[in-house]
Amino acid sequence: MKTFLEFKGKSLPHDRYALIASRWHSSIVEGLIRGAQDYLIHVGGQVSQLDVIRVPGSFEIPQATQWTLQEKRHVGVILLGCIVKGDTPHFDVLTHSVMNAVQTLALQGSLPLTCGILTVHTLEQAEARARKDENNKGWEAMSALLEMIDVKRNGSSPHGH
Repeated sequence: MKTFLEFKGKSLPHDRYALIASRWHSSIVEGLIRGAQDYLIHVGGQVSQLDVIRVPGSFEIPQATQWTLQEKRHVGVILLGCIVKGDTPHFDVLTHSVMNAVQTLALQGSLPLTCGILTVHTLEQAEARARKDENNKGWEAMSALLEMIDVKRNGSSPHGH
């Protein structure tokens, strides 16, 4: 059952977005990037509005995010990566470290920031979230970013309450 609410607004032509993406698990992350690009097109934007910044792995995403936030060239930042559980505690340490850093940056930063970093048990779970379908987490993260930009600008979302 799909519970994600799709943003009902649109991308403004002058807006620039940063997309920070891990190169680790590149086939998965490429699917997430395509999902984000597809969503941007879906709401009237252009792929050229999206500045894609590549980093080695998910661990490096928060640092690149901090640098990007300091530049103040974008109206929002979307983070995409993939962390797959292995046989060691590395997954737990990395996941907690990255997500805590991302949350800190989101709360301290002046720009909307959304996180589409997958944390999954298997590559099959990651593949299911990076396909070109309604479950693509890149699509969802881009939708959430545009909604948060709208909330920042207007104080409310098209979903209202």
